[in-house]
Amino acid sequence: MNKVSWCRACSPNKPDEKRLPKIYKQRKQIHLKNFDYGSHEYVFFITICTAAKQHYFADPKISKVVIDELEHRRTNQEIRLFCYCIMPDHLHILIGLHED
Repeated sequence: MNKVSWCRACSPNKPDEKRLPKIYKQRKQIHLKNFDYGSHEYVFFITICTAAKQHYFADPKISKVVIDELEHRRTNQEIRLFCYCIMPDHLHILIGLHED
């Protein structure tokens, strides 16, 4: 089953008639049942990919926003940031949550 969605950055309210909707495939649910993802006892490896494998993160301004946000969350002790790797079309993050 396909899911239809529109880019909120381009059209925050509803789709413009001139723009075509983007079609995204429904992804397989990979969450474990009865697992506490809010626990501070675990370390999580997260991969985030760009839409259509566009090289958005190759833009230094965009990658700086991502780095600044990760550092902000780390300094505010929202996450334990172990490492990250920003590639042109995806990023990898190794994080944990703080106890509180």
